[in-house]
Amino acid sequence: MSSQRSIVMLRDSAGGEAQAHLLGGEQVDEEGRVCAVLDDAGSLVLPLGGEAELELQGSDGEPSLLLHARVIQHRVGRDAAWYVLEIDASDRPLLATQADRRVHDRARPSVVAPVEAVLSAPDGTLARAVTVKDLSESGAGLVLRPPEELTLLRQPRLKLALTLPGQDNPLDLRARLVFRRLAGPLLQYGVAFDAYTSPNFELSRERLANWVGERRSLQGARRAV
Repeated sequence: MSSQRSIVMLRDSAGGEAQAHLLGGEQVDEEGRVCAVLDDAGSLVLPLGGEAELELQGSDGEPSLLLHARVIQHRVGRDAAWYVLEIDASDRPLLATQADRRVHDRARPSVVAPVEAVLSAPDGTLARAVTVKDLSESGAGLVLRPPEELTLLRQPRLKLALTLPGQDNPLDLRARLVFRRLAGPLLQYGVAFDAYTSPNFELSRERLANWVGERRSLQGARRAV
């Protein structure tokens, strides 16, 4: 792991917490493990094999990301403590997406050429139309009107059908809910695309990247005028 720092809040199952940083930022090894370093060795003691939570602060005004983990290893130094944590398998794609958000550009659809979107369960049930707030290769910001369909939110995966402006064939994406929050009278969801379960994801990624590039170029040209 590199020396890149990523500040997190580390919590135990009883609600105790301490600030820490991840070695290697959001990078996860092949076993889904990360190393969290506490500058104060005595600020939090986690039981081996016990459960812990990592809260990563969102960037660019995005909400925090909460991850669940298991404590694998604990090492204490003179001025710091190191915990090796195994991130739950269901949360690892979210951690990867958090890193991707800093790499992949995002763009907003125009009012006259919106991105049409339908959010549903993987089998197409519980479908409802949503408004795309922003879009990148790794995820999307969605806006919808209440009430929420809580049965939909309990699905382990969501299906997002996106129709980009000027394209007839919608993108068939599988996603996980990363966050949801109130936005005035509306609701805002953040979803992370699942590269492993989305059909033909590399083709979808290419189409998304092209759209984002075109939108950002157009927006940059308008600002320059």
